[in-house]
Amino acid sequence: MMPVTRRVRFYPVICLAVAALLMVLVCPACGNRNEGSDFAFADLTGSEMILGIHYLGHASFLLQFSNGITVLTDYGASRAWGLDSPVYGFDGFLPAVVTLSHEHDDHAGGILPAGIAHHLTGTDSLEIAGLTICPIRVCELDPTRPDNSAFLFTWRGFTILHAGDIQAWERNLTDQGVRDRVRESFPKESTCSCCPSKDASP
Repeated sequence: MMPVTRRVRFYPVICLAVAALLMVLVCPACGNRNEGSDFAFADLTGSEMILGIHYLGHASFLLQFSNGITVLTDYGASRAWGLDSPVYGFDGFLPAVVTLSHEHDDHAGGILPAGIAHHLTGTDSLEIAGLTICPIRVCELDPTRPDNSAFLFTWRGFTILHAGDIQAWERNLTDQGVRDRVRESFPKESTCSCCPSKDASP
């Protein structure tokens, strides 16, 4: 179990969009799920595999950590805003934690099951069974005005970023002020100092 204060090397390019491409490596049994198909996690308890990543579409992932905690990110409405971007169901599976970067339909318009223990939005953070989840405020519309949240997951020496919507920064990276702001928000080393605000039992 990694203490919250342990310093971990973090690079912002390590995000879930990249992690989705590695699903075959970290979770060989996982793949694209069609609506109506059976959905089942492998049991990671006692195995050497520490993380399973299941891509549901658009910005939505189900993360299965080997401590038994599962996290659903940005469960948006399928094909929101007229986008050809389906988001698939997960057959009634109940995650322990949901993170929502912001309230736009493509990130938060999906129907969630009742009984989810932890909903994280805005500046909410959580430490649960050794997993830390920290918010980082990011910009979609105006590069100087944070309007949604990325979430940083730290577990057993691994750091994963779900970036939320950061288009305003992406479009303006030629601006030195924007680059400095990004470096401040995504330091190469992070102590995840934001995390003690919420503690929870699994």
